[in-house]
Amino acid sequence: MKTHSRQFPIPVAFLAAFLVVVALGCNEDPPASLFDPAYVSGVQPVVSGIAPASGLGGVTVMTLTGLNFSTVPSYNQVVFAPPSDRGKTLLATVLQASATSLTVKAPIVIADTVEVRVSVQGAELYSDPVYCSLVSAQLEWGSFTVNDAPAGIACDVAGNVYFSNLFGGVADSVYLISPDNVQMGYSPAFSSQVPRWTGMKVGPGGSVFCAGGRNIIFEIPAGGGTVTLWQRGGIGNVVDLDFDQAGNIWTVGTGTSLYSVTPAKVVATFTIAQTIVRTVRVYNGYLYYGGGRGATEGIWRREILAADNLGTEELSFDYSAAFGTGIVNAITFAADGDMYVGTDGAEGIVVVHPGGAAESFYPGIVAPTSVAFAWGTGTELFVSRAGTAAKKTVVRIEMQKLGAPTYGRLLP
Repeated sequence: MKTHSRQFPIPVAFLAAFLVVVALGCNEDPPASLFDPAYVSGVQPVVSGIAPASGLGGVTVMTLTGLNFSTVPSYNQVVFAPPSDRGKTLLATVLQASATSLTVKAPIVIADTVEVRVSVQGAELYSDPVYCSLVSAQLEWGSFTVNDAPAGIACDVAGNVYFSNLFGGVADSVYLISPDNVQMGYSPAFSSQVPRWTGMKVGPGGSVFCAGGRNIIFEIPAGGGTVTLWQRGGIGNVVDLDFDQAGNIWTVGTGTSLYSVTPAKVVATFTIAQTIVRTVRVYNGYLYYGGGRGATEGIWRREILAADNLGTEELSFDYSAAFGTGIVNAITFAADGDMYVGTDGAEGIVVVHPGGAAESFYPGIVAPTSVAFAWGTGTELFVSRAGTAAKKTVVRIEMQKLGAPTYGRLLP
């Protein structure tokens, strides 16, 4: 059987055009190669050391020494990588650069062993690795659920932390967190009318003295248990308190007055301009108090001349002028004079140096809102943290410096 195929004639014009295209394609030069036989790679960087070899992720500034670095900071890439989890590899921020030294801020990489390598623009090879260890600057302290809301906080000379808590918006207990981070009940709620303590300080004999928005100073006896009334009357509705080295209690709240109460319970009243005061701290012979006055959120201070005598008021720090929106919730001091301000601003804490310069503290690490502070027995600061963006907790922050004296807990 024969098969037949039908052949269609190709138009002459089409065939001619096709031949022209083929001819042009054959004569076209091939694309240029990316390979440059004349290229010479830069010299491989060498890292001979890193100091310090341990620190806080996202905080510690480290110096890499070696050879063949670029003097232009942005031409150097410094890579921090946990060998056990390459998915957490991050670049450090290069702060300063020379041919033999790089100063970098460690990224937020947390691992016992972190591999550090350097790449320099123009060089094909990374440096051989050096190693460091990085720990977290901030740890959750205690045990919290989404229903918890810690408020006032205090710390004793043994390192025990006490905090007042709301659970689901309802009055809850005061809890103790031991130095090894074990949480336990310490004191029951006083009443539904005083659902939480906004201010707490450890005082003489290990008692915890509390303020909660009433015209009363409350006391939790050493060892815990039922709250008693330590001072009632003669003071306004107070929200925070602190001791001076003579054992006098200084209190603040909403209104036009500050108050002092001596160990013998003699009250003195000091008039101030209309103010919402949320926090108070005694430091270096001065009474510091923070809150809002009109459009200004700030911190004011008056020299303590005696239990019944304060010096002239002065504005110590204008938070509104420095950072714009936000409120001042808490203040504390380091031994070197740095003042730390707890806020509901973009950063949970700002630091004000003795010369007046202010900046965000541990940016990107400390989340808002910082409600209250309690300095530990060493370089740790405990922070009661509220806010809706993160679970409400107590956190332990490594400050890398000692706190100023907390006088109440030092009194016999």
